[in-house]
Amino acid sequence: MKLLTSPESLRAEIIRLTRDYRHFDWAVAWASGGHKAFDSLDKHRSKIRRIVVGTHFHQTAPDFIDTFADVPAVRYRLDQDGLSGVFHPKLYLFSNDKSDWEAIIGSANFTAGAFTRNVEHAILIGSADQADDVSYADLISEIDQLWQKGRHFTHAELAAYRLRWAKSRKVLERAAGHDTGQKRRASIYDRPLLNLSWKGYLQALRDQEEKYFDDRLQVLREAKKIWARQPSFSKLSVEDRKKICGTASEKIIRWRLFGSMKGAIKFKAALRDKNRHLLGALDRIPLRGEVNEQHYRSFITGLEFSFDQKKEFGGLAVATRMLCLRRPDYFVCVDSKNRLGLYKMLGVSPDEVTVDSYWDTVVAPLIDTPWWQSPRPTGDADAQTIWDARVAMIDALFYEGHG
Repeated sequence: MKLLTSPESLRAEIIRLTRDYRHFDWAVAWASGGHKAFDSLDKHRSKIRRIVVGTHFHQTAPDFIDTFADVPAVRYRLDQDGLSGVFHPKLYLFSNDKSDWEAIIGSANFTAGAFTRNVEHAILIGSADQADDVSYADLISEIDQLWQKGRHFTHAELAAYRLRWAKSRKVLERAAGHDTGQKRRASIYDRPLLNLSWKGYLQALRDQEEKYFDDRLQVLREAKKIWARQPSFSKLSVEDRKKICGTASEKIIRWRLFGSMKGAIKFKAALRDKNRHLLGALDRIPLRGEVNEQHYRSFITGLEFSFDQKKEFGGLAVATRMLCLRRPDYFVCVDSKNRLGLYKMLGVSPDEVTVDSYWDTVVAPLIDTPWWQSPRPTGDADAQTIWDARVAMIDALFYEGHG
């Protein structure tokens, strides 16, 4: 009997056991590739007799499923029958026969995290140990019962699972403070703005006492009137397009708040020339209901078609200015006047926020916040305007300059 207390010890034992034994019978909650224990299992796949892997919370990685797709002995717990909780076993049995076996029982799933960096504990026991309460027959019976309830993915199920796995992975990485390369950065719980209630967020905005605060509310209300009159950007008047895009005159209303595009020469020229790709791009963002990543990427594609080179439209500043006046509840303009404070708050570096990554690095963490997901307030007209534009209004916290 042996206590395993580190990823290194777990990895070494799994590799030894897969090499030395003829049969593998496992039940684990989650599994992934990208670690040496996985490579060892793959190398000795012919020894697999029964492996059942859970899929709760979409934590089992598609790369594991793909690797063992041609191994009928590997099954997955997809159904909920008989479960009032989570499928959560971590039992690894290796054997030659009923009198020659070893097993690892503990906290470790068959994932890269467990075998490279997590804090895990497990017991290694075997037929040589004097353990009256643990027998080969009990272990093999337990795994067999779980395996019998497992099954394989259909093609449609696996396609849907991949999408859900990708979405859940991003959420968990943001919460843990890791990027896809597992680089550590501050977690969401280290960033105060991402943890505020609606009341706390509203108070933070009001405590800022920004001199253009009332002007911002005026811009938002006027933009809402523009969209009420005409939902399609391509059908707006020339002057209304300028207002939405941050290039209009500021004689009465400070339209250049939320990102002035006064200096975006080629963008203004395309706007003046009624570039059809430019005029059609913003209509890909719905005025009501959910906005998703596909909407955003469709908009960016249309915007890029407007210019010979990707950078000519002014990049992130232009794109996000248009977006934040279309759907201020989802988008904040990122430009030279706010990006330092915004990036620091989000825990990202300037080179990480691009047109391609904006949804993942900026939008996704903001719409996960308690204040974003709160119900719309009642009785306070200013609070309602702010709630309707709760992402765009972040600009008021980090803006350096004037409109």
